[in-house]
Amino acid sequence: MICFPGAEHVEISAYAYRRRMTGVGLSYDARQRLHIQCPECDETLATGSLKAHLRARHHIEQLETLDKEPPEPQQPTSYTIEWPKTEKKRPCPCPVPSFPGQPASMNGMRQHFMRKYPDHTLCIRNEGSAPSPRCAACSMHVTYAALNTTHPNSKLCLKGQERKAKRARLAAVEQSKAVTFTALGAPIENVTSFCYLGRILCANNSDWPAVYKNLSKARQKWAFISHQQDD
Repeated sequence: MICFPGAEHVEISAYAYRRRMTGVGLSYDARQRLHIQCPECDETLATGSLKAHLRARHHIEQLETLDKEPPEPQQPTSYTIEWPKTEKKRPCPCPVPSFPGQPASMNGMRQHFMRKYPDHTLCIRNEGSAPSPRCAACSMHVTYAALNTTHPNSKLCLKGQERKAKRARLAAVEQSKAVTFTALGAPIENVTSFCYLGRILCANNSDWPAVYKNLSKARQKWAFISHQQDD
């Protein structure tokens, strides 16, 4: 088992972000009410109840969310766009083919690239023939005027720095998950949880499986005591 820090998310899920930008798709509450089957016992239950069900019934910690999508390929790519001049704030399609969103302003497009495509380069011809400089702290394309005045240490920049640090930590976690252990030349199965000296240890350092197992043991003992008193 490879241990890593507790659940940490850089941004909302790709599905939720796409819904925010396009307005298409089910809301979070609607997705949580959808019925699915438990992968362990085939019981039908709501999506929002699956995590608690796995913890209480099967002592399993769900490490990944159901709506998690594979990350976008981050091969550094340069994109050049020209913003429509007919209106001051007219939406412009994102140049990345896999994303159907349309940010409403040039600054919104720069923020969109900072959140979703930090390794890509964006050039907006309305601002010049060359891409705007990047902020070294948050990796966002910023105009020269803002880079030297209002942007550094702004709320947007600080949030971008936090996101950048989380992204680096998650990249280290993904690299650690790819490690394969061997014994006498044979690969060893990598598990996300196992029982050690009666306590369930989880890869993401969660205590919930152990708590639910101890509660289950306590219920069994109390049930045994109650039957003895009835006799």
